[in-house]
Amino acid sequence: MKYYVYRYLDVGRPVWTPLQDVAAKTSKRRDLPTIHPAEFMYMGHLRSRDGEPDLHLYKHYGTRRYLNVDDQLRFFAFVVGEDDKPFFETDVFYRRLRSMREAIERLELDALASRSADRSSDLPDNVVPLRRRRPGGSVA
Repeated sequence: MKYYVYRYLDVGRPVWTPLQDVAAKTSKRRDLPTIHPAEFMYMGHLRSRDGEPDLHLYKHYGTRRYLNVDDQLRFFAFVVGEDDKPFFETDVFYRRLRSMREAIERLELDALASRSADRSSDLPDNVVPLRRRRPGGSVA
């Protein structure tokens, strides 16, 4: 298996084009969930140590899983970095995924959808109600 070596690049601003391109592709496919760029945060821009295209890291707000996409719309999974150095000062290693399908499946969007369907409340995850509802709907 081939590993790709990258190093963090501080560009000072997010690069959304690869994620927007992936979203456009998923919107045209019935076999994959549509990706919505607003559901992701930009986590980093990495420069290849081997002359490969730059890699962009996007983290899904709900699942906390990463979608790592290079400038040629190829998908990658993090393998390892040097434990004794901060992420921003070390080489990090990624492996290339076989397909966009594999990358989207790694986001675990199905699990997020089932968690949302099982919720008994419309409150966000970070809100704890001060009062509990009784079975009849009255507040305790």
